[in-house]
Formats: sequence, structure tokens, C-alpha cells
Amino acid sequence: MSRILPLTLAASLLRPDQGYPGFEISTEVGAIRIRGYLSTGSRGWSLRAEAARRRSVITVHVTAIEAEEVRVPDLERYAYEAVVWVGDPGRYSIRVAHAFVLRGSGGYALPRPVHEETLSVP
Repeated sequence: MSRILPLTLAASLLRPDQGYPGFEISTEVGAIRIRGYLSTGSRGWSLRAEAARRRSVITVHVTAIEAEEVRVPDLERYAYEAVVWVGDPGRYSIRVAHAFVLRGSGGYALPRPVHEETLSVP
């Protein structure tokens, strides 16, 4: 059975002249910090994130939710930073997935894996 983990998410819209930030996972005492990015094919999205742990595997889902009423084709790029509080020190496998929820889809989206890594949390 999975256990939901506390998580904080900060996201910002990147300007067109900014490049893509790198994907980076680092550890702190009792926590894992994930810096990543995703892009959408239209304007007007919001991001949310959830994390769950099953044994030594932590899965983080970052979901983009379409918020605008009218779809305007454009490329929006978001940088995000998520901090997952694992609490216990140890070796963990981290799986990060992105999902996109379209307006009118009933809230369902298929997650797409984007990164997997094993690391030690002090």
C-alpha cells in the first residue's frame, strides 16, 4: 500500500528567451528536492504535484491542468521545484512522471515517465 508524502511545489512560467533548465534531483536531511520543467501546447495551464511512497520507491506526479476556456495554440514552458519530505533516512528510487489534464476530460490523464534515479537521503 502506498503512503502519501508531504510535498511543496513552486512553479514559474519561463520567458521565450530563457533556455530549458536542467533536470536535477538532490537530497537534504529528510527530504528530496526535484528541479525540472515541462511544456504545454497551448496557453493557460496550472501545475500541481503529488508524491507517494511504497517501500523504498517514491513516485512523484507533476500534473499540468488546462485552465483556460479557449485553447490558444502556443508553447508555454514551466520550471518547477518540488520538495518531498520523506522523513526517514535511507536509499530510495525516485520516479518522476508528468501528466496533462485537458479541460473536459473528467480529470483523467495518463502519466508519462520522465526521470528515474536512485539516491540516498541523509
